[in-house]
Amino acid sequence: MSANHRRPVLQSVDQLLWSLVNLEDSLSDLKREGRDALVGKVNQYVEHLDKLKNCSALLEDDVPLDLVDFLDGGGNPDVFTRDLFIGCVVANQESKGKVVAFRSLRDTLASELKSEYPEEWRAFEAITSQPESSAAP
Repeated sequence: MSANHRRPVLQSVDQLLWSLVNLEDSLSDLKREGRDALVGKVNQYVEHLDKLKNCSALLEDDVPLDLVDFLDGGGNPDVFTRDLFIGCVVANQESKGKVVAFRSLRDTLASELKSEYPEEWRAFEAITSQPESSAAP
């Protein structure tokens, strides 16, 4: 995200947070300020939410909902990143294991086919060793 797009979003978030602080203060002093002041601050908070929603169209990056849920639960983003990385490494190792297993299966099948059907195997090798342009009809 470019700095030009980031600035209005950050300003909107800052205004929204200050509006929330003012709203919280009004709620704690409800008797002193009165209902009209509270309604005005709630309306101001809604306006800041709307402004933030409009600024969000400038954002180019999507934040994964899993990350938002993790942070809402009080989690550390570094822990989330580490766990995600470890999960990717495990999935990568599983994929590598599957590739090795299929290669072993291919080699075993090839050796069995070669011993059981030698003439067909030679024909197969002749076809697969040809350049691709001459193999096509």
